[in-house]
Amino acid sequence: MARNFFEANASSVALVAATAKTILTVTASANVPLAIWEWQITLDGATAAAVPVTVEIGRPTTAGTSSAYTPRKLDPGRAETIQATAAITFTVEPTMVAADLITLVYVPAYNGQDWRALPINSPIIIPGGGRFALRCTAPANVNVSARIRAEE
Repeated sequence: MARNFFEANASSVALVAATAKTILTVTASANVPLAIWEWQITLDGATAAAVPVTVEIGRPTTAGTSSAYTPRKLDPGRAETIQATAAITFTVEPTMVAADLITLVYVPAYNGQDWRALPINSPIIIPGGGRFALRCTAPANVNVSARIRAEE
């Protein structure tokens, strides 16, 4: 890895009650693995008693149907181009079954946030051609924003 860091963002994605929705994915190019260093989920619920949102962090096996999104290089002075791609605005969900999950967290819908920065010696490695995704299921309608920071 050349330590070329990048970030992908999705903002104000509307969650529909009791419906799983992939918020953001990053896909490694065929021959360049990714190291996932950080992810963040924020929610804008207005009811303090709202039930938490289930957030699944995993490696989907299919891409689904979505809009392409160009990740932002964190060091724009470097000449190298980011090879990874990102996706937002899913109209067909990627396939992510229990075996694909890395972890599952519950985030309060009421102004909730989950931010994970991984230790320097243990990023999540995504092999070349593999994917990393954040998917949410909310008990009630709420908006979510997400960020993934990674390195190739």
